[in-house]
Amino acid sequence: MSNERRSQIITAARELLAINPRDTLAVRSVAERAGIGKSTLRHYFPTQQELREAVLASSFGSSLSDLRIADRSVPAGERLRECLEQLIPPMHAEAGTVDGWLDVLTATFGSTGSGEARLAWASHVLHARTRVTSWLTTLAEEGAVAGERAGFQAQYLLTFMDGLAISRILPVAHLEPHVEDALFQSAIDAVLLKHRD
Repeated sequence: MSNERRSQIITAARELLAINPRDTLAVRSVAERAGIGKSTLRHYFPTQQELREAVLASSFGSSLSDLRIADRSVPAGERLRECLEQLIPPMHAEAGTVDGWLDVLTATFGSTGSGEARLAWASHVLHARTRVTSWLTTLAEEGAVAGERAGFQAQYLLTFMDGLAISRILPVAHLEPHVEDALFQSAIDAVLLKHRD
């Protein structure tokens, strides 16, 4: 029952964030949405930070897939790119999707952003680094990347992806598709062993 109750609380919190990405996930509102008492919520999540981290991990974990990263019949660079694409908004995202990304960034880093929101974002970043490192480790096992550098390579790729995400979100920063494609390929080539001298 405890895993079921945790899931119920996380689902309620995710629903509140879907309605309003700036929601602070107040104990009262999450408990009401989940149909439980505040003390029950506090039993499972003693702090709002723990709840927010669980919500982010749940959202992030359910939205990121390993896709074909282990499918050796597909070129390593293609597999890595597919996985990395999940970290950024689609190239031709609908206005609502882009607005959602901007709302999250504003709620986290804008003038009304809280320390709690920034800590939750940090948790999200750590989770992303772990996933990218795991993809690189899979590729290292087949000799496509240097395994001992997976952590550094993950940080390199995430830094590139952050910049690419911003260029997709901000209208003035949009890259021409062929330019974006060439830059993306260069970032992937930088970590693949076959492209090193």
